[in-house]
Amino acid sequence: MWTGIELLYPLQELRMEYPILESFFVAVSSRIFYLMLPMMLSLAFFWLWDRKKGEILGLGCVSAMSFAIASKYCIGQPRPWELDPSIECVPGSHANDPSCPSGHAAISVSSLLPAAAMMKRRSVSAALTALTVCIVASRVVLCVHTPLDVIAGIAVGAAAAVAAWKATDISYASRRGHITVTLCYASVFGTLFAVSLAAFGADPADLATQMGFFCGFLLSRHLEHEYVGFEPIKMQATGQIRIYSLGILAAAAVLIAPTVLIPVYGAAAGGFLMMVWAFLLYPKALRDGRLDRLAGTGPE
Repeated sequence: MWTGIELLYPLQELRMEYPILESFFVAVSSRIFYLMLPMMLSLAFFWLWDRKKGEILGLGCVSAMSFAIASKYCIGQPRPWELDPSIECVPGSHANDPSCPSGHAAISVSSLLPAAAMMKRRSVSAALTALTVCIVASRVVLCVHTPLDVIAGIAVGAAAAVAAWKATDISYASRRGHITVTLCYASVFGTLFAVSLAAFGADPADLATQMGFFCGFLLSRHLEHEYVGFEPIKMQATGQIRIYSLGILAAAAVLIAPTVLIPVYGAAAGGFLMMVWAFLLYPKALRDGRLDRLAGTGPE
């Protein structure tokens, strides 16, 4: 089977000749850009501007991330240095599980590109598009993925984005459609998680982390539709900054605390709780007017 590994040899030589390339692409492929930024953009849309668009970004990101990680174990593709020992593993490149598809490519394509399309400012759209290209390119420049892995990741990300867009349209059309979408996502990903764990020996802690994020998002999304019905509140830019900063700091605390305090499965608990906070509890607090003063929309 073609993997395109032969294309990595000149890239490795180029990277070794110009070490600044390695530093740049290691930085670009960090969790700040391919994990944190997509979720921060999703929450900015959801809390402040357009909840439907925020939901599309969140669903696309979480489903692409979960599918990429779970399917890695089902496919079991070795990393490039396992296929050819002459290829060196770059420290700090986040490459600890099977290789195909590329999670970086899947997540960035599923979230950053749709966010670029949603942005009104062309400069921001161009920056997000360029960042996506750099993240995807980093995986082959750093030789942590073959071109096949990256192509598969792009396909997963694109499919997740399209599915999220269509699923959200269906959810907003009727309550029955919303319940159908929730059940479809739960059944497809529940089966995928179970198969990758039982039949392909996936790392339980790694898979549990993805399940925590995915289940937390899907449950919160369903309960928010059923019982909250949040809509972003019109407010001045200073109020938006305060509301967004508080929400992000609280989300980070909810994610980090269980990760630090609970051995092995803390990240799964943290991911679940963060999604519940971000897509259910915080929107409810905003809808109920509990933060009106902070937003600058309530009485002084």
